[in-house]
Amino acid sequence: MPEPLELPSDRPRPLENSGTKSGRFVSATLSREASLKLRSWALASNGSLFMSLATLLAAELYGITGAEDFVIGSPVAGRSTPEAERTIALFLNMIPLRLHVEREDTAAGLFARTQSEVLDAFELSEYPFDRLIEKLDRADVRTAPGREPVYDVMMILQNNDPLELSLAGMKAKLIEDISAGAKLDLNFEFDDFEEIRLRLEYREDMFDRERAQGWADAFAAMAEKLAQSDPDELRVKDLCEVLEARPQDASAAGTPAAEALAKRLLAQSEQADDDEW
Repeated sequence: MPEPLELPSDRPRPLENSGTKSGRFVSATLSREASLKLRSWALASNGSLFMSLATLLAAELYGITGAEDFVIGSPVAGRSTPEAERTIALFLNMIPLRLHVEREDTAAGLFARTQSEVLDAFELSEYPFDRLIEKLDRADVRTAPGREPVYDVMMILQNNDPLELSLAGMKAKLIEDISAGAKLDLNFEFDDFEEIRLRLEYREDMFDRERAQGWADAFAAMAEKLAQSDPDELRVKDLCEVLEARPQDASAAGTPAAEALAKRLLAQSEQADDDEW
């Protein structure tokens, strides 16, 4: 297992994992040109929109954290057979997607690697995620304090038709809830509209709205830079230039230090008698 992503935060990570946390949403909309580029780029590479979005997200997470090897999660519908398509039930499963990024990667090279990693992950899409967690527990692979098993960031691509409601003599429109129950640190949810939309869910107990909005806007800016560049020449380090300098001091740097201290205290408590501790 690679090390968990160390996202810069405005408040230290709570050491107790309480399941669902209070969350909020911010959003950003990609330009029509950038949305078209992501689709055509994937098509020309025998890939999918999910793969091109995952490529950009991998570059952004690298730019934010400096991590070159990390895992994110993604849900799959689980309806791989005709029989399942006609059944009213929930077949949802979660898959861990391990991504590798290097600073000198070209955008095209990173796409090719991400494409391969996505295909490898989806080959195991029917393996129950809860069974994976059980195997990790039996192998004594411990989750760090305050973290979820396997990953803390998720990516979703919604490609369903927009919900429409027709009522005789009435007009209706969808009102989006700005609150959320955040199970993970970040959840990048993309809507496959003509202009691709990103809704970024974030944990309120760790991140300020301004920081989350900056990450959402940065993704849109990275897509714009890709649209105006040659993927064979554009490098990850060039994409990451649109991100603000990674905060390494003040409150933003508190999370890794706090986690390191928590791990040391936990290790000491396990080795000491109750009276000594």
